Amino acid sequence: MMRFQEPPSSFVEDIPESNPEPDGIDNLLNAELCNLSLDERGQVFDDIHGVSDVIEETPELVSDSLERVDEELKLINDKYAYDFAYALDPKYVKNRVFRLRFLRATLFDAKATASRIVQHFEIKMELFGKDKLSQDITQDDLDPEDLTMLYAGYYQNIGVRDRAGRGVDLWLTGLKPNLGLDPATETKHRLRRLFYAQMVISRDEEIQKKGQVVIVWAVELPRSTNKNRSAIWATVKMLSCLPIRLNAVHICFDNLFYKPLITLGSYAADTFTRVRMRSHFGKTIWLQICLNECPLS
Repeated sequence: MMRFQEPPSSFVEDIPESNPEPDGIDNLLNAELCNLSLDERGQVFDDIHGVSDVIEETPELVSDSLERVDEELKLINDKYAYDFAYALDPKYVKNRVFRLRFLRATLFDAKATASRIVQHFEIKMELFGKDKLSQDITQDDLDPEDLTMLYAGYYQNIGVRDRAGRGVDLWLTGLKPNLGLDPATETKHRLRRLFYAQMVISRDEEIQKKGQVVIVWAVELPRSTNKNRSAIWATVKMLSCLPIRLNAVHICFDNLFYKPLITLGSYAADTFTRVRMRSHFGKTIWLQICLNECPLS
C-alpha cells in the first residue's frame, strides 16, 4: 500500500499572538505594490473598479495549462492530503473541470494552481476528514452547527452580479449566530460552512472566469461582536485554498474598535487579495454612498 508523508500542522496555528499594527500593514502593502509592474498595478485598479478584461480561453491554452499543472504537482513533495485523495479516486483528483476551476482562480498560473490544489485538499481533510477527500461536500456532510451557520444568513451570495458580471458575496457580521461554543470549535464550524458554500459558488463558470466581489458589512454592531481572532484569520487563509478569485474586497465599518481585526485579516490574505482589499469607515449613509460608487448593480 502507498505510504504517505504525515500532513503539516494546521494553518490556523500561525496566527499572530497580537493584532498587527496598522502601520505595519501599510508598509507591507506599499512594498507589495512597489514590487508589481505598472501593468500589474493597473490590473489591481481595474479589478477593484470592475473593468478588467476576461482571459480569452482557447482550447490550446486550456490544454497546455492543464498539462503544466500536472507537471507542477509532481514537483511538490509535501502533499499528504492530495496524495491520499489521489489514492482514493484518481479520476476525481485529475478531473479536468475540477482543475480548470483552480486554473481560472489563478489566472492560468500553473505553479500557483498546483499549490492551491494541494492546499485545498489539506484544508478539506482538516475540516471533513480523509474519507471525504475524493468527493464533493454536500449539505448531508454538514452537522447541525454547520447548518445553523449556513442558514443564519451572515454569509450570503446575493444572487446578482455587479456591472462587470462578477458574483457578489455579502458578509453581514451582525447576523453571526452565537452557538455558545469555544472559539476553536466555532471556528471549525464557520470554516466548514464557508468551504461548502464557496465550493458550490465556484461551479458557476461565469464566476470562475470573472471572479467574485466580497462586501463585509460591520456596521452598528455591539463591541462584543465577532472578536474570534482565530476565525477571522482562518477564514481569510482558507479563501486562498479554494477555486475562487476575489477581485475586490470592500470592508465597511463604523467603529474604530474593529480596525485591528481588519488589519489582522489583511495580514492573513495572500498578496493578490490583499492589494485588492479596501476598507471604508464612516456612518451608514456614507458607507452606502461609497458602495454605490463601486461597480455594483
